[in-house]
Amino acid sequence: MQLDVFRTWINVCRACCVGVCFLGCAVSEYDAEYAKSLQAFRDASEFALLQGDNTVVTPELGVRLPEGFARATSQPALIRPSDVPGYLATFARAVSIEGRQTLVPLVVAMPTNLKTIDIEEAMTVKARQIPEFASQPLRWETREVSPLAGGPSVWRVLSFRGSMSFLTQDKQDWGYVKSAGLWEYWLSADREQKVCILFSWQLPDAADGAVGIPMGTLPSLLVRTVSYRVEPQEAAPEPTAVESDSEQ
Repeated sequence: MQLDVFRTWINVCRACCVGVCFLGCAVSEYDAEYAKSLQAFRDASEFALLQGDNTVVTPELGVRLPEGFARATSQPALIRPSDVPGYLATFARAVSIEGRQTLVPLVVAMPTNLKTIDIEEAMTVKARQIPEFASQPLRWETREVSPLAGGPSVWRVLSFRGSMSFLTQDKQDWGYVKSAGLWEYWLSADREQKVCILFSWQLPDAADGAVGIPMGTLPSLLVRTVSYRVEPQEAAPEPTAVESDSEQ
């Protein structure tokens, strides 16, 4: 009798343990799925500021541009293409500020055969040549992001703020008008990267109120969408053995 009671008690304990373990696993799986769904919702809301599809800058390089940005037919950025190593393209968006159309430029480059430190030095020299920033302390800092498409996760960033010139339309004429803003360089710096990717931004402070979004958040969002595809190198054919006269 006592033995039967003991066996029953053991079976109940086993059932309870199995139930607790099952419940624990179910809760863990639910928490993981909930966290995944919550992150996906946050990403969808955050990246709503960007275009839904990748813009192909080159066959190897793609990126999701901010809403309203398109390839520029003129050169709205203060920095000239000839000053940017590996220059690829300039994109821009027109923003209405105080009744005038102001172009917000984004320069994209892909320097080759240059180290990150060499590009940093070259772009710092160019920044020093802009009178508004000649006396500012210019320091590069490292920022890490979570890439969405296998792009670089480590970037070197140079930021400087102040009054700068933006290409602006006043009535029918276009010209440069000074306005407070943020200028940033974002340079990819992954240890194993095959090529450097460089973005140069000019963001007018007044554009925040004009478009209803904080323009300064766009650079860190855009770099997370970078996709870069390296074409596989074809293996060189093995040399054909040539028989010597003695072997013939």
